[in-house]
Amino acid sequence: MFNNRIGFGPRFWAALIDFILPALISLPLIFLGVTAGLSATLGIEGMMEGLDFGDSALLGGMIGLIASLLVMAVISMLYSLIEAATGASPGKRMMGLKIAHADGTAGDVQFYLLRWGIKNSGNLLSFVLPGPSSVVSLVFFLGCFAALDEKKLALHDMIIKSAVFKKGDIVG
Repeated sequence: MFNNRIGFGPRFWAALIDFILPALISLPLIFLGVTAGLSATLGIEGMMEGLDFGDSALLGGMIGLIASLLVMAVISMLYSLIEAATGASPGKRMMGLKIAHADGTAGDVQFYLLRWGIKNSGNLLSFVLPGPSSVVSLVFFLGCFAALDEKKLALHDMIIKSAVFKKGDIVG
């Protein structure tokens, strides 16, 4: 009955692609942020007397790194919303996979967005409840391993009644 659903392995590889792509986009930004922070601090230091070179360079680099990491978080969040809008992250799309209802019928944007919200609820909670969000994130991370069983459903799939299929196996 569940033969056409996609299990853990291909979903893992799609997730790995979805981890690597935003990182590749973000790495130059981190480098530029740290460099800009260092440059700005060194420029300010050149104008002011009494600043210690090592401390101000470290401060500038840290400010640039923090700003870059915030930009990277925004890029990652926007990247993940691709799946919420289309039913397939870029990694899933590269693997020929797509999200659908558990019975194999096509979903819509509202369905994909709800699934995305449940799957990413730990990250979303971190803005409001940082402590419990870590527990929620861990539960949903471990829940991904449920896709190893014969039903091939992760925890978030069970909650929303979704599954991952080869794009051509989805009806409608």
